[in-house]
Amino acid sequence: MAGSMRIKKEQPLRGPRIDSQASLGVGVNEILSRFEAGEIIGLVAVTGVLLCGLVAIIMGIWDVHRKGEINAALKQDMLNRGMSADDIRMVLDAGTHLVDSLRSNRS
Repeated sequence: MAGSMRIKKEQPLRGPRIDSQASLGVGVNEILSRFEAGEIIGLVAVTGVLLCGLVAIIMGIWDVHRKGEINAALKQDMLNRGMSADDIRMVLDAGTHLVDSLRSNRS
């Protein structure tokens, strides 16, 4: 009786087969055939410029946010070490006076 029991392997679920390349290719070909080459180049150029601008805006926001996180973590670390508020201000302002003096020397 033990020999008559067979374990069936589960077959993956199969739905109707769709040739995605063929359906995608026909749609894209139909869309592209409506435009001239110059129009497509213009569309790609405008899309690229907008995408670059969007990425620049997002990265600028991320940069400001990240610098704020780093600054807050530095202040928290200095507080945990027992530094006073004047000591923390002196540490944070240490690099800015050098930058200000270099800028005023160039003028």
